Amino acid sequence: MRSIDSGSPAAWSTRWVLETFWASDVNGFEHAFEEARQCLGEVLSNLVIVTGGLINSIAVARGQSFEDLLPVVWSQLAGNGDTEESSLMRAMVSAWSFCDGSSAEAFDEPDALAGADPVALVMNFVAITNILLRELCEITGEQISSASETLWRSLGTR
Repeated sequence: MRSIDSGSPAAWSTRWVLETFWASDVNGFEHAFEEARQCLGEVLSNLVIVTGGLINSIAVARGQSFEDLLPVVWSQLAGNGDTEESSLMRAMVSAWSFCDGSSAEAFDEPDALAGADPVALVMNFVAITNILLRELCEITGEQISSASETLWRSLGTR
């Protein structure tokens, strides 16, 4: 897994899929996803980093360790509707979060995501980031707009 290439086309595509999904803008999301498809590996890598970062921020805000919080978050988010894409998303974030380089790099292989629906995978990420961002704001008292601005700065798109 890479780090975020601040301000890159992939960073902007990441922001666009997040914004349009969070705004329930179906047409906008479809256009954003088509744009993101051109650099899908980088967009997915950015989403992994954003998701892991949000989980870490929640852990810090709660005074917990990331290692203790991650299994709780995953068990709360996994449900009866668990899919291949949601399992893959959790595996990708876990590999990146625990600096498991060999597992994280395996997701960069061409066949790594072959069985997954790319739209469903991206939708899993953006839905989870929305839940996590709202949870973080509930804990910290920060406004969603302010927390979003911090996220956009981390992507280099602000």
